[in-house]
Amino acid sequence: SSELPLNVLVVIKDATLAASVKRRLVGLKCEVTAVTNGHAASDAFEDQAFDVLIIDWDALSFDGGDISHRLREGTSRPSYHVLITDYDNAQALQYALEAGFDGLV
Repeated sequence: SSELPLNVLVVIKDATLAASVKRRLVGLKCEVTAVTNGHAASDAFEDQAFDVLIIDWDALSFDGGDISHRLREGTSRPSYHVLITDYDNAQALQYALEAGFDGLV
């Protein structure tokens, strides 16, 4: 049986890092849309359904938690939201969970 690939939205301000993440995910047979800011993420999310969102906390034009909530509003489409951050503490995890993220890397 052929399974559909995961459709992933990557939101990372650093275009080089975003391209690297995209290459790795494509190598895992994912369909990937990579954007560099929250506004482009909102636009992309309106155009198509994503199974997974990978969002860089610090690299957005507005707060990462705000993006997670915006993208979940008004849709019944299930998606898994992962927050990327270099903060490694309990406060970051608490923030991510309160902001509606499903995971923290």
